[in-house]
Amino acid sequence: MSVSTYKRCNCRGPRVDRKGEPVLDADGSPVIGDLGTRCPRLKQSTHGSWYFYFSIPCPGKDAETVRRGGFTTKTEAKNTGERLFNEATREGIDVNSKETVEEYLNRWLEAQAGLKRSTLNSYRGHIENHLVPHLGGIKLTELRAHHIDVMFRTIREANEKRQADRLRVLQLQTLRDEAHTRWKAAPKPHGGYQKRAEIRTFRARLKAEWHYATARLRKARQGTSYRKDTNVPTQHRIRATLSSALTNAVRQRLITTNWAQLVSLPSPKRPKALMWTDARVAEWERTGVVPSPVMVWTPEQVGRFLDHVADDRLFPLWHLITFRGLRRGEATAVPWTEVDLDQGFVNITEQIVAVSYEPYTDTPKADSERTIVLDESTRLLLVEWRRTQDQERQVLTAKGKWTETGRVFTTEEDGSTYHPEWISRRFRRLAKEAGLPPIRLHDLRHEAATLALTAGTDLKVVQEMLGHSTITLTADTYTSVVPALSRAAAEAAVAIVPRNGQKPRLRVVETDTSEGQAA
Repeated sequence: MSVSTYKRCNCRGPRVDRKGEPVLDADGSPVIGDLGTRCPRLKQSTHGSWYFYFSIPCPGKDAETVRRGGFTTKTEAKNTGERLFNEATREGIDVNSKETVEEYLNRWLEAQAGLKRSTLNSYRGHIENHLVPHLGGIKLTELRAHHIDVMFRTIREANEKRQADRLRVLQLQTLRDEAHTRWKAAPKPHGGYQKRAEIRTFRARLKAEWHYATARLRKARQGTSYRKDTNVPTQHRIRATLSSALTNAVRQRLITTNWAQLVSLPSPKRPKALMWTDARVAEWERTGVVPSPVMVWTPEQVGRFLDHVADDRLFPLWHLITFRGLRRGEATAVPWTEVDLDQGFVNITEQIVAVSYEPYTDTPKADSERTIVLDESTRLLLVEWRRTQDQERQVLTAKGKWTETGRVFTTEEDGSTYHPEWISRRFRRLAKEAGLPPIRLHDLRHEAATLALTAGTDLKVVQEMLGHSTITLTADTYTSVVPALSRAAAEAAVAIVPRNGQKPRLRVVETDTSEGQAA
């Protein structure tokens, strides 16, 4: 068995038999059809294309023929045929399979039922939003690295277009606002008839400019996508999903190579936390631009927030997250059975996760099951909170409205569990009311790390408090936000070198300020 090649084209004309005699119909007229391999122009190197074929023995049934075409040269057809022949005969790959990437990915996803719901939802989002639209129509056996490269290039180009469109909208919005300001600031009609007419004409022109700017802005908004950009970390996760699926395909001998592993992506840069200094607050107030995805407040700003929410019913929750760094899903899921108020610690064993806004209980992220030691102020707040909750339970139970969840933080209406997203919205509203620069609720977790590091807590202790898998993750994320740490390290390096106390003699260069000297 070997690979055979031939050349053919799509020309049509009078057909001939194997002896070269014309094929006639019942009326004796020449039969017109595809000339195929008998086109006389195939002797020209640029006419037609090359094909290959080979047969695969199939036990218990006739041999199966594999045929491909459209190659520019005989060598290209021969090499491709030999590669497929080896895959079929040595690797056991079904090279004639018509299963597409979309069909395979959906089949693979159905087999992942044992995974966490959050992981499955992430896989499904990657497949439906990216992998299927870009790769779904390709046969699985014909998928190559360059197909995946094109997908990610298209994703990056779409990101750039959305960013440019959004920037254009901001520019047009500024022009619209400036035009409106000019119109409102224009003098009202006054004086004599002619002057009043001139002012009316001037104001009409300014109003027309404002309306024109508004129309341009409206049109730009209609053509602008506000879909979230697919950033580099997300691209890495998309590739990881595809790689996991293709690894399974290699294991099942559906393909020979995991092409996703051969695709390079830009290195993801983990955003470093930045502190809302006075200069950054002033620039944000001027432009509305937040300097980093991860922002934390200064200790003074944290104090302002806690003072503002001191009378809020969920003050113990805000205090717990601010100083002990729980994730919102961990804080809303904590049961009283995992809280020891006498010894002052909380065991993090579960979290509330929302998929399509539907909440459910799940295990924490990897390495995030941990024990958190409570500071005395937080412990006392939780003691008082438990008394309050017991009183609410008695009142609501008497009314038949209490829902027993066993959780620490429950709603005032019926004792049910808080939705994590509701907690986030509540936090944003309270922070805005306090007149503070914006941070996310998750940034309170970063705040806890920042406050601990500023207070001199060892980095390893902070890592364990946050449930980070490595100390490197903790260091890379947070040390940049505390300049005092870097300054202390610099001073420590100088301090270990013994000196006799002698100060350097610095030569002072006097500058002659007299005029008229030649160079």
